[in-house]
Amino acid sequence: GGGGEDRASKHHAPRASVLTSGTWDANVMRSEHPWLIKVYEPGCSKCLAFAADWRTVTAALGDDYRVGEVDGTAHPALADRLRVTRYPTLLLFPAGPKAEGKYHEFKLERTPAALAAWCERVAHADFTRLDSVPPDEWARDRIARLQGREFVPEDMPLTVVSAEDRDDWMHPVTAAEVFHGKRVVVFGLPGAFTAYCSSLHLPNFVSKAREIKAHGVEDILCLAVNDPYVLNAWGHQQGTGGALHFLSDDGTVARHIGLDIPLPGCSGPRCARFAAVVDHGVVTWLGIDSPLGSMGADAMDNSNAFALLRGLAELDGAGGGG
Repeated sequence: GGGGEDRASKHHAPRASVLTSGTWDANVMRSEHPWLIKVYEPGCSKCLAFAADWRTVTAALGDDYRVGEVDGTAHPALADRLRVTRYPTLLLFPAGPKAEGKYHEFKLERTPAALAAWCERVAHADFTRLDSVPPDEWARDRIARLQGREFVPEDMPLTVVSAEDRDDWMHPVTAAEVFHGKRVVVFGLPGAFTAYCSSLHLPNFVSKAREIKAHGVEDILCLAVNDPYVLNAWGHQQGTGGALHFLSDDGTVARHIGLDIPLPGCSGPRCARFAAVVDHGVVTWLGIDSPLGSMGADAMDNSNAFALLRGLAELDGAGGGG
């Protein structure tokens, strides 16, 4: 409707092409020009705050550049193809022949000067793959504590929540019942019904659930410091169905694994973003995003489903399959 068009126009730079799933290949993948792409969500406050700087940068780029904008919520398949895990995401496809996955993601402070300098540095350079940002000292410390160790004690009581349409949706269990003799994926996030958790982090795992389970994963658990009723309602709203289940935490699990974090406006600690492969109760792969960086608790470079799938492939390649 008109309201959606008005919101989208606030993000638009005059020289930018509005790109969709249907126009992407013809415009970007068959072009020899460098393409600077912004993937955004119309209602995202950070996207709106960045809009003026985006117009400034794109207006100053050289004539050889092409500029594109993708509404990630209107074109989720394209956002998924581009491995978008937060809004706004800025990507640069270098000059020359294009190939799937051959692009750079801007992960520095989003200022016009920093973005312009980065574009000039990488637009015509030989492509080198940029993987996820290395975790900082905060994350490294927690990885060292958890990697190769028991995720939680076998006798720890847990509450598993389903969002499937059935009466028995809440399951009080022990950790042994959840993890013993199985390969399980656990990912944590700050909370249900919050912006980035709802628009990116949870949907990212739901969309990749089948690929994840193809690696011998019996269950995918989303850990959040929320009560079971909230998580059940969130799962129904998000349409998770049987793709995954939730671990309802009162803060005990987050504290035990050292990933409890304070967030402004919350009455108690929340969980930092992480993703883990747990084989027979032991953490065999772990990605953690520090809440201390420029993106704060919204960063999900190391805790998204794409990073986890790379971890599973590494484990399986090394003979670490479940």
